[in-house]
Amino acid sequence: MDLAGGHNFRDLGGMAVNSGQVVKGRFMRGSGMGGLTDADLESLAHIPVVTVVDFRAPDEIWANPDKLPATVTHAVNIAIIPGNMGFEFFKQIKSSRDMEQVMLATYTDMATSIEIAAKLREFFALIQDEARLPLLYHCTAGKDRTGLATALLLTALGSDRRTIVDDYLESNHHLMPQHERLAKMRPELAPGFIVKAEYLETAFSAIEKRHGTVEDFLEKTLGVDMAALRMKHVKRE
Repeated sequence: MDLAGGHNFRDLGGMAVNSGQVVKGRFMRGSGMGGLTDADLESLAHIPVVTVVDFRAPDEIWANPDKLPATVTHAVNIAIIPGNMGFEFFKQIKSSRDMEQVMLATYTDMATSIEIAAKLREFFALIQDEARLPLLYHCTAGKDRTGLATALLLTALGSDRRTIVDDYLESNHHLMPQHERLAKMRPELAPGFIVKAEYLETAFSAIEKRHGTVEDFLEKTLGVDMAALRMKHVKRE
């Protein structure tokens, strides 16, 4: 999705799922919406986006509030706040290896926290409500919280693990200019400015260790009716 003021917006429509099928275009993922232009908002209104889910914490929203297309009737904040990654915390990072370990711990936390599971359950309740669609969900960079939510959604829709990881890693391409600039300023934080397959696999492994399969987590913990979801949102290519 080509938006002048948005750096990591993508439509899940057309993504492959099993048996030669693809996802219908009802779900979009994104990064912060504070920089969207009037033309961007018109493009989203043309879809038309009805619901926007914001995974950011209150301080992130205060610093950069969303601009919403006129068609949005439901703007929902489902704050996913893994670990303690405030300003004081980042001052303690001394090496890229430290930061990489932080990212792995963050993904483990997102996958195992009871509080975050409750937030993800809220998200999937909206996903399964036809009155709330089309739906766009986002965080700040659109890569970690949004990345995990997308991986879970694509699993529910029937995509295989390779397709899911490939989509997850695509954030690196969309955010490259920002990553390069930030990495030059704080090289020890560089692993936090990108996504790695290892991060997502760590989350999946944590889910599987606790719940058996990701599908069981979706159905039993997050309340997802995967059969109904696939019937409504998957079609022949």
